[in-house]
Amino acid sequence: MKPVDGPRSELMHDELDRVRKEQSLLARAARHDLLAPARQIEAFADLARDSVARGESHDADECLGFVITAARRMQGLVFALDEYLRIEEQPPEFQNLELGHLVDAAFATARTAAPASATFVRDDLPSALADRAQLRRVLDHLLSNAVKYRRSEPLQVHVRGGANANEYWISVTDNGGGIAADLVERAFEPLRRLVPKDAVDGSGLGLPTCRRILAAHGGSVSVESEVGRGSTFYVRWPADLEC
Repeated sequence: MKPVDGPRSELMHDELDRVRKEQSLLARAARHDLLAPARQIEAFADLARDSVARGESHDADECLGFVITAARRMQGLVFALDEYLRIEEQPPEFQNLELGHLVDAAFATARTAAPASATFVRDDLPSALADRAQLRRVLDHLLSNAVKYRRSEPLQVHVRGGANANEYWISVTDNGGGIAADLVERAFEPLRRLVPKDAVDGSGLGLPTCRRILAAHGGSVSVESEVGRGSTFYVRWPADLEC
């Protein structure tokens, strides 16, 4: 087989280098994030055992509660990692979707975790070619973040969208805490959290998963944000796809 050379070879080399670096960073971050709850489980299990030996059942129950919390955190991270890593193994299956129906279903899920005062509205949305399950994951992640990172005032979420000859697009606007300009790119890095882990529950893989899904569609996800004013996430993907 004739070796690939020239600009194409350089592009392939750069992409392989990027993938290797990402995998290395992800492995180190995942190891750290999985070891932390594992150590908590071990420590509180030891305390629970000692409490039982002393006949202090109340203390043992409290320690076991911490064990369960840590185990659930570890389980959530494993599921999130599996979702993130499996995206490239499952090429998108494009089909014609009514984006309005997809957003309505995502709204219904988001409302179950949001306060009763939260409002979710959307404009009329077009039909589009996309992978239904994967695009729904993107919407779920973006809406979940809006709920998690809301401020004390009532949450407001507005979804808009459109299509032209070149691309489809959806925007998700919230009035939450926003993201500082120097942290925007970091928000899309796997397992990078912008707030302390104990402050907001999450895996640190929501936005990276969105980015990877849109990359598989040949598209992108970006954000415009202002601290204290909220964020608008833009999801774009090409219109020249084939079912």
